[in-house]
Parts: sequence; C-alpha cells; structure tokens
Amino acid sequence: MAAAASVSFSTSDSSGGNSGGSGGECKERKTYASRRGDTSRLGAFQLPFLSAAPDSPLNPSSLLTSPTVTSPSASASASAAAADATAAVIAEGLSAASFARRRAPRHEASAEHHGADAAGDWSEGDSDYNTRKQLLDAYTADDDEATVRRRLATEGLEMRDLVPRGRMSAWHAVIVLAYHMLPYTPLPCTLAALACFYGYRAYGWQGTVAVVLLLTFLRLIPLYYNSALRKKLAFLYEAMAHYMTRVRVIVPAQQVPRGGYLFTAHPHGRMFYSSSMLIQTAHRWKDAFCPHGEIFGAANSTFFTVPVIRTMLYLAGAIPASRASIINKLRHGDHVGIVVGGIREVCLGTNPHTDVLYLMKRRGFARIAVEERVGVVPMYCFNETQLFKHDPLWLLQFWAMVNRYWRIGVPFMRGVWHMPMPFRRDLLIVVGKPLFPRDGETVDEFHARYADAVSIIFHRFVGLSSRPAHKLLIR
Repeated sequence: MAAAASVSFSTSDSSGGNSGGSGGECKERKTYASRRGDTSRLGAFQLPFLSAAPDSPLNPSSLLTSPTVTSPSASASASAAAADATAAVIAEGLSAASFARRRAPRHEASAEHHGADAAGDWSEGDSDYNTRKQLLDAYTADDDEATVRRRLATEGLEMRDLVPRGRMSAWHAVIVLAYHMLPYTPLPCTLAALACFYGYRAYGWQGTVAVVLLLTFLRLIPLYYNSALRKKLAFLYEAMAHYMTRVRVIVPAQQVPRGGYLFTAHPHGRMFYSSSMLIQTAHRWKDAFCPHGEIFGAANSTFFTVPVIRTMLYLAGAIPASRASIINKLRHGDHVGIVVGGIREVCLGTNPHTDVLYLMKRRGFARIAVEERVGVVPMYCFNETQLFKHDPLWLLQFWAMVNRYWRIGVPFMRGVWHMPMPFRRDLLIVVGKPLFPRDGETVDEFHARYADAVSIIFHRFVGLSSRPAHKLLIR
C-alpha cells in the first residue's frame, strides 16, 4: 500500500491575464501537492480515507485484512456498515475534490452533477474514483525492478533504458557542453559582438559592415529539414543519455490510433534537458505504441532569429513554438513535443524538494487538442529540476521582467564547476497514455482532466525515481 498522499486546492485572486493562449480571465488558482508520509503540513482539503487510522474502518487497508468473525450475520452487518461508512466518507471527499477541480467560474458544472456528488453517486467509471484508486496503487522505492516490470506489463506499460548502460566517456561530455549547452547561453551573441569588434579593428567600418552582412545572410538562409539527416545526427542526443548515470523510460506497450499527437512534457527545469533528449531519440522508444509520424520539438521562437542556431535547430527537428507551426505538423500526421511550462515556469525557480509546474494558466495546448481533435500524451521527467544549481528568487524575478520585453529565457545556467554543464543524475521519464477530447468537452474541462492525469503520473511513479520523497506543486 502506498504512503499517504494528499491533494491540496487553494484559491486566490490574481490580476494576471491568461498567458497560455486561452481566452477569458482566471481568478482562481489550483494547486496539487504530494505528501508522502507527511501529514503535518496538509492543505485545506485532504481525502479522509487517505489519512484514517490503520485500524479505522475508513482506511482501505483495513478492508483488505480478515476481521475477527463471530458469526455470519454479525460479519455481514459489520462489513455492510464499514462499506457504507467508507462510501459516505469517500463521496464527501470526492464532492469537494470535484467541485474544486472544476475551478468555477471558468466553467460551471450543473446543479444535477453537484447533487449526484453530494449523494455519493460514484462508481468505478468515475474519474475521481479512478484517481484515488491509482494513487493508492502507487509504486514505492521498496519495489524491486523485476516486480516493477511485471506490474507495468499488467497495466500495458513497459520500462526500458533509453541507451545501454555503460561508462560515460569524455566525448559524451564534450558533446553535451559544446553542442547542447553553450548555444543556449549568451555565447553566440558574444561571439557576434566580438566579430564586429575585430572587423572594425582590422578593416575599419568596412569590416564591421561585412560581418553584419554575413550574419544577415546566415539569418536569411531558408530552413532545411531532412529526416535521414536527422537520424544520422541522433548520436548527438544519445550522448545526452550516456552522460547521465542512467535514463529509464516508461512507455505504453499498446499501439495508439493513427494521427497527430501532442507530447507535453513536465517540468521545464532549468534547461528542458530530458524532453529534448527524449524527442530526438524517439526511434528508441516510440515505435512500440506510436510508429507513425515523426516528433518535432517546439522551441522558443527567439532561437529561430539567431543565425546558425536556427539552422542547427531545424535540422534536428525543432520548430517555432507558435500555434501555426504546431497545427501545421499535426494536420500532416506528425507529432509535436512541447514543454508546457515554458519561460514562466523557469522563472518560478527550482528547489531540491518540490517540482513546481506552471500549468493552470497554460491552455494553448488544450485549445489546440480540442479544436483539432488530437490526442495529448503527458510526459513527466523526474529529476529534471535537479540538473543545475537552484538560482535565487531575486535573479529569476529579474529575468522574468526582462522576458516581458525580450523573450530570451534565463540564459545563465550553473552546473558542474558553475559552468553551463548539468550534473549527472538518474533520470526517469514516464510517457503516459494519450488523452483524447470527448464529444462536447470544453477547453477548461479537458485541461482539468489533463491536470489530473499529470498529478496521477507523478504520484504513481515518483517512488521509482531517485528522489521518492519529492513533492509536486501545480500552479
């Protein structure tokens, strides 16, 4: 039985707009927090049956043990009373959870539905029931790998190593630093400024003009993409996996219907390391359940204004993170991977004990899914937020202000020896089963269902990561 977990909901007034590409204003905020074995800091709402005493009839674990039976009639009466009490408490908790999850006034549920919740009209087909059941079935750090693989197989999942486990070489470290880290630092802009300076020193204004014209020409070169060339460059991204101590991927084992899918990754972390690595090495994990189409990674549109960098990104299968670019790929039967939190999530900061996701105001991907009728595949990258040092809040607030006018992200990353080099960690990436919009479902309803799915993935699989006591906060 998994350790106790809680789901915390909080509401507060905010004057900020909706930044995720959705219409309307949001005045309420929803947060989920995982509490594994810690009931001293629970939020305003806690499911009663998750914190009941071990010997209480409201605790599901007590229902799995054999009680002392005095007589058949007494046993039947006791079982019926315990079941009625458990159902009443769960129904009360689910009513509060359902009401908070709907996040009025963004979308309102009917009075009939609220009445059904209050009356305890729930079943195994209800999403709330399945949510609590899956939390109770969470994996723990005590499970050995063979047992985990057998359990995953019964659920239609499989776990595999992204690359064969082996010794990290110096070549892998050089690729990670030179190809993956330095281009996302101020180094390219610094090199361009130095080229202009030395051109002026050597040839006067003519030298500076020549450098500017060269950079402009490189900026205007048409973008080129070739699938075969991308596969040949995959070794550059496999080096990212070899650099880590181990990279495990849990993926569905059953094939999904044909069509375009949105692969949405959490958390962003300091430098979307896991998501970019997973997307560019898709040939190693996605053929079992999604063999059709290619996965293109959506990146900050600012990167596509930098000469050379834009060409390098496009060759690797990256596209601007704009609505038009994403929809164009989906309509052609391809897939798009996006990191939902974006720069806003980076500016919230990272800490060693909790993953903070900026999700509740991110509705652009949900709007695309509902309008285009495409599936959304949630992905969670455990330990992504521990690859770099944690920056102070005042610095992140400064970069948040800068990004209001110039979307350059947070360029200074500090890892090994305070260089833009990540620490070596054990990464676990969970690829969930796709969510499809239902008939008549609104963007807000689909978004709420998606947020529940992300929370379930975290709570179920955090025990398999190298930080089983890690917590989750969704903002």
